[in-house]
Amino acid sequence: MPHNLVLTTPERLDPIGEAAMILAADPRAIAKHYVPNDPGVLGFSPILWPGEQYTIYFDSPTEKGAYPFACSFPGHWRVMRGTLYVADTDDQLPPESTDTERAFVKQWKLEDLADDAEQLTHRSFTRGLDSFHVAGCIKCHKINCQGKQLGPDLTEANKRFTGSKLLQQILQPSDEINKNYQTYLVVDTSGKTTAGLLLREDPQSLHLLTNPLLPDEVTTIPKSEIEETDMSKQSTMPEGLLMTLSRDQILDLLAFIQAGGDPKHELFQP
Repeated sequence: MPHNLVLTTPERLDPIGEAAMILAADPRAIAKHYVPNDPGVLGFSPILWPGEQYTIYFDSPTEKGAYPFACSFPGHWRVMRGTLYVADTDDQLPPESTDTERAFVKQWKLEDLADDAEQLTHRSFTRGLDSFHVAGCIKCHKINCQGKQLGPDLTEANKRFTGSKLLQQILQPSDEINKNYQTYLVVDTSGKTTAGLLLREDPQSLHLLTNPLLPDEVTTIPKSEIEETDMSKQSTMPEGLLMTLSRDQILDLLAFIQAGGDPKHELFQP
């Protein structure tokens, strides 16, 4: 799999990682090496493929502190991360963090879980809810009045998808994209490409949400400056969201979504 390394200012790794996931739907994402345009980025490597090498040279920050680094390939930043400490020679480094970074479990494939997904019984509601948080689903989806409405509401997802079909939507999100949440691509007369969700269109302009994490920041593009429009075939939901979850955690997550977040659903009965 491809990887890179991005060094950030303190406290900026998580927002940059989240923005990298949104960037995945941008056709220029690979050219940008999945590195968002953020002032918190201090240095980065290009995307490297197996067997490739790269050396980064950068000026050390002058202010002492903990500077995080991670792989910004969509989803990887949650597990591939570390910290660069800037300190004086006689400073004592802090002890290793007791915060448990989530460990990589497996790059799950549909065939690994499809049979079990068709036989969801006696699952754990509590673990399913926890997995909904851990996998980051709650940051973009609402279910049973919990979460954010940046993506489709999952409360009644079972009307369209259950079992292995629901699992496929999570593992292979670009195979079938909800048109209401498909990324719109606009090329203007200067050659610049803007990617985002189409919020509305009027006779004069297109109004795009270029970063769902910042719903109040809308980009307006006059139609007189538009050269070309297209729809992205890449979902804003990245693959690999389940790579830190165990088999049981994933099956409980499926049951949680299929049950619409209802703890009394038959899937959770002993």
